[in-house]
Amino acid sequence: MTIKKYNLAFIPKYRINTFISLVSEEGPDTNGYCISHHSIPHITICHFFFDSLLIENVWREILNQIDQTSLRISFSSYSTITFDKNTYWLSLMPNEYEYLKELFKIVSNLIDPIRKDLYDPHLTLFNYAEKDSETTRKMMHKNIFIEDEFNLVLGDCDEIGQLSKYFFP
Repeated sequence: MTIKKYNLAFIPKYRINTFISLVSEEGPDTNGYCISHHSIPHITICHFFFDSLLIENVWREILNQIDQTSLRISFSSYSTITFDKNTYWLSLMPNEYEYLKELFKIVSNLIDPIRKDLYDPHLTLFNYAEKDSETTRKMMHKNIFIEDEFNLVLGDCDEIGQLSKYFFP
C-alpha cells in the first residue's frame, strides 16, 4: 500500500496563460506558492490521501456520481486571506461558487477530504508576505473578468496545495 496526497480540481482548458500572466505581470515576490506552468492554475474541489494502487477506482466512482466534468467558470473578483498573519493568499473568486460547493458535498461522500471545514472555492494566484501587501492591493483594484472552460482532473498535490501534474481524465 502506497498512500499519496491527491488534488481533485478544475483546470482551465484554453486560457492557462491568461491566469499565469496575472502573476508574472503584477505579482509581488511570492512566499512559495505561485501558479505557473509548473504549478497549474486550478480550483481545488478537495485534497485527500489515498492508496495509489486504488486511485483509478476512486476516479471512476467520482465520475459516476457527478453530472459535469467540464464547466464554464468565470472570475470577476479577487480575495485575499491569511491564516497566520504572516503569509497571505491572493485568489480569484469563481462566479459559480455555489455549484462548486455542491460538487464538494458530493465528492466528500466518496472520499475523505483533508479539510473538512468550510469549503471555499477559489483559484489561488500566489501567496505573499505582509511587506508585499501594497503591490497586491494595487493589483486587486484593477478590473478583471476571465472566463474559460474548465475540466475536472485528478493529480498530485504537494504540501501547500499546488497541482504540479495530473493523470486523469
